[in-house]
Amino acid sequence: MELLARWEKHISAIHFMKINERKHHLLTKSGCAIFIFSMALLASPLNATAAILYEDDFTYDSSINRLPLPAPWVSNWAEQWLEGGWLHNQDNDGWPRDSQALLHDNDPAWRNYEVRARIEVLGPTWTWANLLLRTQAYSSASGTNTGKAYQLVFMDHASGVIGNGPVNRVVLYNTDCENNNCTLTELTDTPLNLGHRGPFDVAVRLEGGQIALSVDGSLIFDIQDPEPLYYGGIGIHNIWESHAHYDNFQVSSVPLPAALPLFASAFFTLGFIGRKYRRQESGVGDTFRRILENGRTGERL
Repeated sequence: MELLARWEKHISAIHFMKINERKHHLLTKSGCAIFIFSMALLASPLNATAAILYEDDFTYDSSINRLPLPAPWVSNWAEQWLEGGWLHNQDNDGWPRDSQALLHDNDPAWRNYEVRARIEVLGPTWTWANLLLRTQAYSSASGTNTGKAYQLVFMDHASGVIGNGPVNRVVLYNTDCENNNCTLTELTDTPLNLGHRGPFDVAVRLEGGQIALSVDGSLIFDIQDPEPLYYGGIGIHNIWESHAHYDNFQVSSVPLPAALPLFASAFFTLGFIGRKYRRQESGVGDTFRRILENGRTGERL
């Protein structure tokens, strides 16, 4: 028994030294990981620059009063034209009603981006201007609807129906249409009392399921779509014979932080060290436990 007690004391001392040694290594390596993490924090102020995906102010030959829709825009439903430095959108050809044009529709490379534009509603008809986002084979007109898109609608809805007064609401829909059957998920219906029909400047940012809108420099909403559309182009849409024009379009990518690789490296290092340390400590403890149990029973290891 005296020999066994002496052996237990010896093994305990070895176990204690090994754990301290490994803790020292853990602290040293953790220090390296924390250093990497700190460098990532210093590098993180979005040094990655946003790439311009598309830009146009629609300033063309002023001697021509009316120009056709410029590429790479594609008209789904007429009619679009350039006039006075603006891109106009209005249905002028009867049934089916509505007018729509798309840019980079269904493009998988267009994922996280910010759209800036100037919008103004014109004419005596309905106050309605619809900015389409992350369009996926989307086409919408009276009696024919297919595809998916976000619809960001600026409207007059003061009386409970679409009116022709100042813009007073902005509504965001996640729209999913198949064979003319559409599911419109309303993500937000937010008051927007501009007191006029424009022009007003919008900036909408899409990053994963996060969607944020600013109008004339003021944040209007910042929401999370639990079932987002992840990619697609942009477009303009006007209901029935409503008339709006658009200007100063700019689409820019939302860049990943320049420090993202450093963050990943730091987290990987910390996780690996913690896992390795736990495994090693567990191994020493198991061996120590087996020695004591077998020593007391007289069994061999």
